[in-house]
Amino acid sequence: NGTILETDDFDKTLSVLIIPRRTLPYGTFLVKLNVSMVGLPLVHTVLYSYLEIMPSPLVAALIGGNKWIQSVYQKVIIDASPSYDPDYGLEDKQGLQYIWYCKTADDKDYDFPSVPDVYGNRTNASGGGGCLRNGTRRLMVNTEVLEIEPNFLWSNKSYIFKLFITKDSREPVVVLVHVNLTVDKVPTMIIK
Repeated sequence: NGTILETDDFDKTLSVLIIPRRTLPYGTFLVKLNVSMVGLPLVHTVLYSYLEIMPSPLVAALIGGNKWIQSVYQKVIIDASPSYDPDYGLEDKQGLQYIWYCKTADDKDYDFPSVPDVYGNRTNASGGGGCLRNGTRRLMVNTEVLEIEPNFLWSNKSYIFKLFITKDSREPVVVLVHVNLTVDKVPTMIIK
């Protein structure tokens, strides 16, 4: 776009140009290399090349794994907080969107979408299917940690949750989680 970037932080004494991480914004840059000999001003050459900085793929991760059995009397917690944008690091979650879907494992009338419904239209099931006993399949939350209170889901059922993590125009990343709910007491353990 015609912007000239300052290169004062770059080491220009090397034969290789090393650009520090997260120095350049996304875009295409024209790199001009001017090589000359000290003391011989007429001996020089100029080379041009293009450099394209593209967004990195988003990283999706869960605490506690993606499949477990638990009591229906316990809160269901699906924690995707370790997910991040590698271009900004683990601490900067700005711009990340979390789009959650849920269905029972025996719901044969519904396939999860292959791309997220960013407009938030609900996809409901008839006859009490879906999740939360009300037919909802698209959960209307935008959070990295999904919490469902005890007794909101059916006991002795298996649920599948699909999480899309999106940001700007990048390809969304997807995580599937299988939760089996039972009326029995089940010991819990989290490996971190």
